[in-house]
Amino acid sequence: MRVTLPNESQSLTRAWNLSVSLRLSMDGPEVTREPVNDADLAEALSEAWFAGCLRKGHLDLSWEEVPARLIPVPENSGATCTGFAIEVTHPGGEAHRQEFNLKCLQSVASRAAQRLVTEGTLQSLGLYFFRLLAEIRPPGRVFATMGTAPFVMAARSEPLVALKVPLGCLLNQAEPVGVNTRDTYPVFYTEQAFARAEYYARLGAASQPAVETGAVLVGSLCSCPETLEMFAVVCDALEAQDAEQTPFSLFYSSQSWARIQAIMRARRSRPATRSQLILGNAHGHNFRPSSEPPCETCEKVRDCNRTSVFVSADDHSWSRAVFHRQPWQLCHIFGLTARGEPAHSLFGLSGGSLVARDFHVIPGFDSAAWPLAEADP
Repeated sequence: MRVTLPNESQSLTRAWNLSVSLRLSMDGPEVTREPVNDADLAEALSEAWFAGCLRKGHLDLSWEEVPARLIPVPENSGATCTGFAIEVTHPGGEAHRQEFNLKCLQSVASRAAQRLVTEGTLQSLGLYFFRLLAEIRPPGRVFATMGTAPFVMAARSEPLVALKVPLGCLLNQAEPVGVNTRDTYPVFYTEQAFARAEYYARLGAASQPAVETGAVLVGSLCSCPETLEMFAVVCDALEAQDAEQTPFSLFYSSQSWARIQAIMRARRSRPATRSQLILGNAHGHNFRPSSEPPCETCEKVRDCNRTSVFVSADDHSWSRAVFHRQPWQLCHIFGLTARGEPAHSLFGLSGGSLVARDFHVIPGFDSAAWPLAEADP
């Protein structure tokens, strides 16, 4: 589906072009401009679909079927914007609007900067600044090849398989972990799944030198029949075997994916585990945040807040590629503090990028004990 980008205050046939304006100083002149294309908006669109449809009980609506429009959020006047909003409307007529700031367009600015380096305009990817611009798209469309119509292919995602599970049933037995985040969908780990995820993530710490290791997170999406809230339960972690491991990177090989996909096909072929899917990944940053000695306040504080737990540019790119249009995607990073103590954080999609979020740990979860959620008629 192509996302329609109408002008909120004008006719729906009027659309907006978004672009990123790159500058080498805060108030310096523009050095290049990079268009924001549909692929750049895919994560934001899927997140709006998730919040406006799936988390409200409309499980039968794939993201291709939901009308969506993009609305620039102007800064003051003129073309400069502080961000943009995406509004989705389900068949019942209810609209959900979600706003996104410039952070989720960092990859577009990085793409523009990298192009300048390739062209020789910039010597390296140093400090740069960017703004978001919105311009009304001229009516109609011009194609490069005269007399040639665009090739349009309509595709529909596979129906989403979820379980019908009362949310309160799990919360009553859950232990909260991590930062307290609002407006995010609930995530649960079974005790065994969390232990396996951490074990595989930290496995590379025993190597000399230490390398990154990890696993994919497997579980089920669930819909609460009482609140209609959607949530995820991570019930297993599958090790990324035959992967290319370095101190600062982890690359899944074709053999890695072949093994994981074979396991998932087998599980989804059985009624008891039909709802299981890959929800995200866990991996270890098995290094200290820097080679520098502990700071001067190290002995005075109980907890060290300097850690290697962060989402790198490679982590962002990998998640965008592997979990494209999967707004429930998770990324759990296990690392170390500057003292060498274990640290970890779960990251989820929020505002178009991966940010730290909370989760809950429960003793266990039997997917066979719960019925499949029914789609709306």
